Amino acid sequence: MGTPAVEENRSTQDLGIEFDHVDHSFIHDNRAVLVLKDFSLNIEPAEFASDDD
Repeated sequence: MGTPAVEENRSTQDLGIEFDHVDHSFIHDNRAVLVLKDFSLNIEPAEFASDDD
């Protein structure tokens, strides 16, 4: 499973989210069911907003 790539020494307001080459399975009826294969995601800081409430 991939790990998030985070740049150091940046304020939390400027952080994006990046996952590269993630594979993930669930066990169902004693067998693995692949739900993600080579999944990558890159969200730049300006592309999403969070609610601090």
